[in-house]
Amino acid sequence: MQVKSLFPAQTQPLEQSLQSCPVLSILRLPAPTDLGKAAESLHAGGIRVLEITLPTPGCLEAVSALRQRYPGGELRIGVGTVLSQEEASRAIGAGAEFLVTPVLDEATVQESIRHGIPILPGVFTPTEAWRAWTMGAPIVKLFPADSLSSS
Repeated sequence: MQVKSLFPAQTQPLEQSLQSCPVLSILRLPAPTDLGKAAESLHAGGIRVLEITLPTPGCLEAVSALRQRYPGGELRIGVGTVLSQEEASRAIGAGAEFLVTPVLDEATVQESIRHGIPILPGVFTPTEAWRAWTMGAPIVKLFPADSLSSS
């Protein structure tokens, strides 16, 4: 059964990129000078969706630079570890094509939706997943996944 996206116009480019390469790489590096090189290497290796975590030094500047380097959407650039509406606004202003959060924060989800930017909020329980979906988040991030057992 195929499920239609709640916001196909918003998420279509992200979903298409994930279908062609179902990996979302996360960059969390100690120095901003490494971000461009790391992104180029990941792209050369076939990665099409890249999240740069907001605590990474130079994150927003790197997002802007990478959006200019890959203007045709061949590399989708997002910002992760977004914790507030203000951080969401700054990431969107820098050119983030999607946002990822470790928690479910309604104001952050609404800020993303208001700007037409897909958001992947962190959820852990079925209730949180349902809340995210009803808020308008088309995709969720199971977090922290490492605390779940395989049984």
